Amino acid sequence: MIVCHCNVLTKAMISEAIEGLIDDDPYQLITPGVVYRELGKRGKCCGCFPQVVGLIVQRLEEFQTSNPSITLERSLAGIAAASLHTASVRPALKPD
Repeated sequence: MIVCHCNVLTKAMISEAIEGLIDDDPYQLITPGVVYRELGKRGKCCGCFPQVVGLIVQRLEEFQTSNPSITLERSLAGIAAASLHTASVRPALKPD
């Protein structure tokens, strides 16, 4: 099934690129732009990006299910800590 008509990319091609990225580093942030870069392409109209995001989520869920020893808790803990830090930062100048 063709997902990206502009670059003529199939679901299988995109899924394979996502799996390769997950194999390289399961903790990296995978976006449609990263997937396209892996394939040597660029988003043109970007109408397919929601479908690509769906494929990324699907592949990550399959990876987590098939590899229970590898969890993303480390990444999620880092994101939570960064969010807490950002929320506690006060502005340098207070409005009058």
